Amino acid sequence: MLIEIFQKEHAVDVNRLIVNVLGYQNSLNEQGIKRLERIQNHEDYYTIVAIEEGCVIGFIGLWKGMAYEFEETYIRVIALAVDKAYQKRGVGSKLLKAAEQYALEQGIHVISLNSGLEREEAHRFYAGKGYRKKGYSFIRRIG
Repeated sequence: MLIEIFQKEHAVDVNRLIVNVLGYQNSLNEQGIKRLERIQNHEDYYTIVAIEEGCVIGFIGLWKGMAYEFEETYIRVIALAVDKAYQKRGVGSKLLKAAEQYALEQGIHVISLNSGLEREEAHRFYAGKGYRKKGYSFIRRIG
């Protein structure tokens, strides 16, 4: 398995994971691919992929930002998905480790993430990697 920086040619496979693993059906079209291209070109975003036999089997999407609650810049894991056929094989662990390495290379020492309430297995995964539950996430579409 190779761990690489996201490239434009990975977009279709990553979009497939966004739909099939994360369940975000609103990415099921060309708009999802275009969104990935915009993310790739934004300086505060960074995406890492796991590749097996030429196919993307997992990815982690990161965002770099500032916080109101502490002085340091931090990394937020925006998305982490591994193809169901490759889960429980260490792919997610390697992607998370690559994200942590990227953060350290940037001089960043804080990583944050949200995980849906129904993703209890993911919660156990993150807790096992030393992440602690801090709160709840709320969302509301307006306008």
